[in-house]
Amino acid sequence: MNYVDLPAVLRAADKNWGAGRDASHKMHSTVLVADGSAFSRGLLRNYLELAGHPVVEAASGADALKQLERTAVTAVVTS
Repeated sequence: MNYVDLPAVLRAADKNWGAGRDASHKMHSTVLVADGSAFSRGLLRNYLELAGHPVVEAASGADALKQLERTAVTAVVTS
């Protein structure tokens, strides 16, 4: 089984990811989590929501495209 260090991936994409997010400075990026596994989506959703990010889920590529049409997202996490 392979594991992804999601915080490391997000920091590699944006060195400031997660910085400056406290009660007085709310900068929350909406993240689309697209994965065929409800279990995997749930794990990622929990992690991201605990970090203060709104999360949109998609179970398929077609569903992800529909979500992107409806919701402005900052990042997409997929497998």
